[in-house]
Amino acid sequence: MHVDRSRFLFLTASLAAAACNQAHSANPNVGSGAKAARGAKDPKAPADPAQAHLSSQTGQPTGGPSVWLEIEPGTEDKPRPSADPDCNNSAGQPKSCSLKAPGSHCESFDSTQALCRKFPEFMQPRAAEAAVDCMLAASGTQAICDWQIWQQCTGAGLQATCVDPRTRPNCESMSSFCGGSLDVFTCQQALSAVRPHNVERVASCIQEFCEVSFCVSDLWNF
Repeated sequence: MHVDRSRFLFLTASLAAAACNQAHSANPNVGSGAKAARGAKDPKAPADPAQAHLSSQTGQPTGGPSVWLEIEPGTEDKPRPSADPDCNNSAGQPKSCSLKAPGSHCESFDSTQALCRKFPEFMQPRAAEAAVDCMLAASGTQAICDWQIWQQCTGAGLQATCVDPRTRPNCESMSSFCGGSLDVFTCQQALSAVRPHNVERVASCIQEFCEVSFCVSDLWNF
């Protein structure tokens, strides 16, 4: 049996990343004893001056539990592409994939270059433009030799996609089939990012693997 090495490596990397994210989400408070010790507070210790100042300004206590949001400053209120009525997946002009390796040894370079050139063939122009730009930004660096660049740049294309609301019922069904591990909106991005004749193939792959990035980028093999 012939096994395509590039597909195998990318699939295993994608599934490993998905499993890691699931484990982290399911056990957000699990950590080492050292972390727990560092996180414990002495009840007799003086309050943080910054917190004390904030409390005096707002009149609200600051001793309660805190919630940290890992988002880029200034982006929290930006609407998703699908919220823009003028968003058009056909609007986009992907650049030429003239990638460069950082040196003579760059294991995945040939496959990465092939994927980059294929983005416009299986992705809508808007998504393909973002995915190719992502690849070009890594050109000439060690990042272009890492299999993770496939997932990162496929993800960049998905993030730029205008989501078709008609994909929601199908993605909700697949998310339920995957035990909730599949994010519905990310699934919608995938089905909206690819060209119409590829939607069924991507949906079938997502249903089987409960993974999005691999199922989109794997289209370069067809």
